[in-house]
Amino acid sequence: MIDTSWAPHVARIELRKNMDEPKLLSTPGEAPFIGKAISDVELHFHRRIAYRNSFLPRIRATLEPSYHGGSRLRVRMQLHPLVLAFMGVWMTFATFGGLAIGIAALAHGQIAGLFALAFPVLGASICSIPFAIEARNAEGLLRDIFAPAPALPPPPRTDEPYR
Repeated sequence: MIDTSWAPHVARIELRKNMDEPKLLSTPGEAPFIGKAISDVELHFHRRIAYRNSFLPRIRATLEPSYHGGSRLRVRMQLHPLVLAFMGVWMTFATFGGLAIGIAALAHGQIAGLFALAFPVLGASICSIPFAIEARNAEGLLRDIFAPAPALPPPPRTDEPYR
């Protein structure tokens, strides 16, 4: 979630300035994001990169008014549905395969069979670490877009004690 003092329509314009429309084969340009506006308040996009990365987050951003007259950008990042499906199948086979090999090896008295249980951990690492890195990069770019906005007003002050 990113708060800004810009009104929602201004925040949308600033976000759209940093986004190119997707093209069929490639999208030349300098904007850090590629995507489109779904409605006046919702945008779907992803970060522009010069390399292939299956774990690049798909970003869904929703702009809404906030209490201080500015706007709030709610951001949801997720993997592409095909990558999620592939990793789900891969993790299922890795988990059951690792358990079967590990149990069989332990039944024969071989402690080295426990290394087969590393397959699910490896799969989770392969999926989550690149996604987390890419999501952090995208969040940094989004925060940079809204950094030039004037400072937010302080929250309303009440003299009522906290209970």
